[in-house]
Amino acid sequence: MIDRLLQLTSSVNGERDVKLYSVIVHETETGYAQAFADDAYSKDMGYIDLEKIIFSSQIMAEWSDKRVWEKIKRGERFVNLTDV
Repeated sequence: MIDRLLQLTSSVNGERDVKLYSVIVHETETGYAQAFADDAYSKDMGYIDLEKIIFSSQIMAEWSDKRVWEKIKRGERFVNLTDV
């Protein structure tokens, strides 16, 4: 998901070569899981079908753009904000 979003994002502040290196998920107070970019495309890890990923209504309610996940799945480009 992160890699897809980065691929679809057009930068406006001079960012260059932004890419996914790894993702860390903190599972407990003392442990975590880490996956690297190559893991996402490894046959051994299995195919991740974006169409099968479902977010809860509470998570989606917190998005400023309620259609952002549909846009990502369709491959629509995003433009980074120039200010926050």
